[in-house]
Amino acid sequence: MTATRSRSSRSSKPGTRRPAAPPSPTLLLSEDPPLSLLDRWIRLLDRSPSRRWLFYLALPAVLIAGLHASSWTCGALPLASISLQLTTTAVISILALGGIHHIDHVAGRALLRFRPAMPSHGLYLHALTTIPSAALIGAALGGTALLVLVNLSDPTFYGMLATGLCQRPFVILVGWVNSAAIVLTAIISLRHLVWIRRIHAATPTINLFERFPLFAFSSLSSRLALLFAAGTYGFILAYPTSLDDPATLAYLFGVNLPLMLVIFIYPLYGMHLRMAEEKQRLLAESARRIERALATLHEGGEGKARSDLDPHRGLTSLIEEESYLRKIPTWPWEPGTLTAVLTAVFLPLMLVVAQQVVGRLLAG
Repeated sequence: MTATRSRSSRSSKPGTRRPAAPPSPTLLLSEDPPLSLLDRWIRLLDRSPSRRWLFYLALPAVLIAGLHASSWTCGALPLASISLQLTTTAVISILALGGIHHIDHVAGRALLRFRPAMPSHGLYLHALTTIPSAALIGAALGGTALLVLVNLSDPTFYGMLATGLCQRPFVILVGWVNSAAIVLTAIISLRHLVWIRRIHAATPTINLFERFPLFAFSSLSSRLALLFAAGTYGFILAYPTSLDDPATLAYLFGVNLPLMLVIFIYPLYGMHLRMAEEKQRLLAESARRIERALATLHEGGEGKARSDLDPHRGLTSLIEEESYLRKIPTWPWEPGTLTAVLTAVFLPLMLVVAQQVVGRLLAG
């Protein structure tokens, strides 16, 4: 009994405690209910690297092989030939879910970085890292509507059904899953944009001298814009015939391009206004201090009574302070972030336009 107690007392000493285990990736995601089926699946993937390998590599390979086998059997493709369109169609839904999985972790890390500016940041973890079941239902319905619209505008389904109806059920099923995944990604992106605005609006104080936490959500909004751009230009590369449709071109240039910039800037605009307002307040206080320093400088009698202070040096310091305040940025993102987003959005677009121009010139 005595030996047991002594061992217990020794093991309870602070110096003999075992080091804590490294944090799990799931700590970035909320575990509080309610969790949708997709939330549970994402957390299940996080707990096992082998599951992630199987889901993100093995499953796409199986889908690619199955879709091609269907085309070979139906005679839509020569045996053993590979179609970029079929390959892309097979993996769109997996890529979309991978993007959602990635964005959940980016949102969790952004919220942790934002913690110094928002002590109650934990209240928003569930909203940023979970997907409501209603969103899954809406994605299923929206995916059905999107699939119908695609079939009405292009009955050949981007050429994959041009050779007959044999593989139609398989292609349509995969197309519906892809459409639902695309709609779900759009719903989740919109949800994140709204919640970023709400979190910024609920921030109690804005400290421009400790502004790096204020940049936290620029990583999330920029990642959303970049994923949106990657999906768009990847679709164009996989389905080049889509550019022959005037409606598709109108959407890409009239809707899609501005939307990428809106995804990045819109959620951060509220914080920009608050930072600009705080900057104006600091500049107004600095101007009042400079005004008082000038008044003291012009009052020679009081200046002698305070011979320990040099009014000229004090005025110079205040002017330098005002100059520093004027240089404080009021857009909540790291230097270079906007350049990276603009490059990712416009560079592929320029390449697409150049390809189309060169193609038309060579065809003519």
